[in-house]
Amino acid sequence: MLQRIQSVYLFLAFLALLLLGTFPVLHFNLESGTGSAYSFPREENIEISCLKDTCTPTGHPNQVDKNIWHYVNLSIWAITGILILACIFLFKNRALQIRLCWVCLALLFGLAILIYWDITGYKGLIQDEGIGLGAYALSIIMLLLILSRRTILKDENLVRSVDRLR
Repeated sequence: MLQRIQSVYLFLAFLALLLLGTFPVLHFNLESGTGSAYSFPREENIEISCLKDTCTPTGHPNQVDKNIWHYVNLSIWAITGILILACIFLFKNRALQIRLCWVCLALLFGLAILIYWDITGYKGLIQDEGIGLGAYALSIIMLLLILSRRTILKDENLVRSVDRLR
């Protein structure tokens, strides 16, 4: 199962997906009292990540500002992880593996759009920003899924060519 390179790519994609859920995509500070929709009484530390969208005020450990998109991001993240693991263990059914890779790529693209949409809500209010490890993990996952899909196709073509020779 893990002897094949596509299984290694899929396993690395799963590990990168865990990184995406653990580390923030973007972290920044908001200026005090700026903006109308997001006006805060003092400077705020914000981290936008796949699993948690939290506004943590400086001096307060409480989390504020959870919305419905948090649960959508969480569900897409969990479904993608389950599908990647299923893809690893479906090594005998290469056609299904290829389709699952496409589904995972589509889900990740949707997750990237949702995260970008969340980030643009703070546009103009950002004082100091930093790109987190989660942003790189999202790109790495997509690259690894494309590589695994490519090697699955090569494997399928090799099996078909051997079947023609029989």
